[in-house]
Amino acid sequence: MPETTPGTPDTPGSLESTSPPGTPDTPGSPGSPDPLTAWPGRCLLIAAATFAIFCVSLAFLHIDPNYGPYTLKQLAFWFWPAYLVVWLSLTALTRCRFPRLSTRQTAFVILFVAAAARLFTVANTDPQLSDDIYRYMHDGIILSAGQNPYALAPSEMRPFDNVHGLIKFQVNNPDLVTIYQPTSQWVFAAAMSVGRSDKLMRATFVLFDLAVIAMLMVKLRREGLNVLWAALYAWHPLPITEIAASGHQDIIGIALMLAALLLAETATQSRKHALLAGIALAMAVAVKPFVLPLALPLALAVRHDKRTLAAAVLGALLAGIALYLPFAMMPAGLTRLFETSDTFVGNWLFNGSIHLLMVNVGVPFQIAHWLSLTLLTITFITCLCLRLDVWRTACIFLFASLLLSSTAYPWYLLWSLAFLPIRFSKSLWLYSLTTVLSYEVWSHASNWEVPPWLALTIYVPVFTAIVWEIVTARRQAASE
Repeated sequence: MPETTPGTPDTPGSLESTSPPGTPDTPGSPGSPDPLTAWPGRCLLIAAATFAIFCVSLAFLHIDPNYGPYTLKQLAFWFWPAYLVVWLSLTALTRCRFPRLSTRQTAFVILFVAAAARLFTVANTDPQLSDDIYRYMHDGIILSAGQNPYALAPSEMRPFDNVHGLIKFQVNNPDLVTIYQPTSQWVFAAAMSVGRSDKLMRATFVLFDLAVIAMLMVKLRREGLNVLWAALYAWHPLPITEIAASGHQDIIGIALMLAALLLAETATQSRKHALLAGIALAMAVAVKPFVLPLALPLALAVRHDKRTLAAAVLGALLAGIALYLPFAMMPAGLTRLFETSDTFVGNWLFNGSIHLLMVNVGVPFQIAHWLSLTLLTITFITCLCLRLDVWRTACIFLFASLLLSSTAYPWYLLWSLAFLPIRFSKSLWLYSLTTVLSYEVWSHASNWEVPPWLALTIYVPVFTAIVWEIVTARRQAASE
């Protein structure tokens, strides 16, 4: 999946200021048009307004899986059109060439609008489009009570009010022990120690999400790019839907992963940063272990300084031990966590593309798994051989892992979407629009499968864009 850096000639547009890269953005000179009355400024206001309208629309979205026609009507006449309008507004934003704006003012506007919209959504909605948050609350209550969340499945536990309450009956897959890793468990427990509310849990995730936006702006500033590119994530409807509205814990790992990458960039100047980078990466792995391969390009980036590399490895090892050891020492340990993980990996199938295609043409499920893993490994090694930078490698690897996975829930895309302002990709941008069509399954929740015609609608534009990007990249390489 070839990608481009925002602000270069081969991007969809240019959000860069007219100042040279690396120099501070300053307000327009005296006598120049007011940025907020110029057309690009109005475009920015329109994008912010449509984003706010989408958040308001979520407050009126009430999914009822027991009444299919009602659910489909809610999606088709309320959620999807609002989502499309925001996505198109942001697409138009990428085509604008903005006058020079103050970096500090621009960052404030992006963060203020993003925070206000997220907090409004948390305050005015119930969990939407997913019930995973009730598992998080259940786990957090169990751990904050001093018990091992990996010991017993919810259906096996005695219903005493101090732990369960009504939450037990809202947890999905109650016959399985939780699959969520230690970093997430400590966050769940911390939130539930303050108050047993889904709004509190979602507000906690929003804090991690705002940290992601801030880190994206830091990275953009380091590369001399306009921080307005952060709006492609900050004002994108997907994080609002999946974090503020639904409340998915992936954002914890995404924030830690970005922190690790930012710290690694300054690791050679400060071994403390190298140590912290290792800790942050280990904590991200202890949210979703599939990010572990990113340790290799990070290690290669600092391999010339052995002490820096040693500090990063030491930080990762210490953090990993500190995260997993307390659970391993509790009654029942981690054994049932691994059992649940095997169940998910070996049986779950939803909204896949390449993996699902292989299964549909007769390839056994497990063989399709190994073939997908082989393709992902080849993609990852190719990125390393081409000596792509860590950010580009991470984006390609995370996006490819989703396209090759047997399960592709919309919130899984957040892992690669967070890289979009830094390493723009047309195919990734398109997928951030089409992936939410998979929520059509809520209109027939008893049959949790995306219809073939809808799967084509979701993935044909994405893979077409990937082919186009590859062809374009090869032509550019040949011309050079």
